[in-house]
Amino acid sequence: MNKSTAKGVLGALLSLALVACGGGETVAAPEAAPQMSAATEGPIFNVRAALNHAVLDTNTLSFKVEGESNGTAYRGTGTYEQGALHTVSEFNSQGGALRKLIPVRMTLQVNDKPVTVEAKAEEFYTREDLHLLGKMKAAPAQEFTEVISFSALPTSVGVGASGSFYSAVRYSDSTRQAQLGTTRATYSVEPDTVEGSALLVVRVVDARPDSSPRSTTTTTYRITAAGTGRLLSESTVDTTTATTLNLRFM
Repeated sequence: MNKSTAKGVLGALLSLALVACGGGETVAAPEAAPQMSAATEGPIFNVRAALNHAVLDTNTLSFKVEGESNGTAYRGTGTYEQGALHTVSEFNSQGGALRKLIPVRMTLQVNDKPVTVEAKAEEFYTREDLHLLGKMKAAPAQEFTEVISFSALPTSVGVGASGSFYSAVRYSDSTRQAQLGTTRATYSVEPDTVEGSALLVVRVVDARPDSSPRSTTTTTYRITAAGTGRLLSESTVDTTTATTLNLRFM
């Protein structure tokens, strides 16, 4: 792998490791996505409790990763560290928040050569209900996401339920001076092959300033009727960098 190819692949992967997005133009805040269906046939799941259970998880997760960047395939393994929630003094005007640190480290094989990719993010939640307030990507480059519309996940639904989750505005940093675009997230509860459980699928679409899609990240959790949730997989497709990133947690 020549030096320019290595830089291109690393740049794309570092961006995708925490779903980075570009831009710099001022954009309007996104409209809230319409509420969708709420099926109730079969087993009933407390989706809100299951996702909160996953958010509170502090175990370090191992994963396998594969994908492609500008025609160059890669594969490897990595770790996804999950810090405990800690109170921070404030988050915008929300009167305080809980912060979760998430370092990610991947060791990849690109053209049969080892490449190490590291990234780090922070997530912010309300102290009472663990509603997402925002995210900050601290490395390799800063990006700040502020949630402006949040719909609480349901507490009693079956497979087939779906709806809006949150809308957000992305900025180049926490000063919120330069807007990069908007984000819209939805959820769906889908069938699982494991009896007594279901799959919670969260789809996050990042848009450019002109509202055209830039990247889509799909995160899947296995949830149970007891209100537990476990991260299973995450995939990102970035149309700007022609890069895919697929993680399967073990």
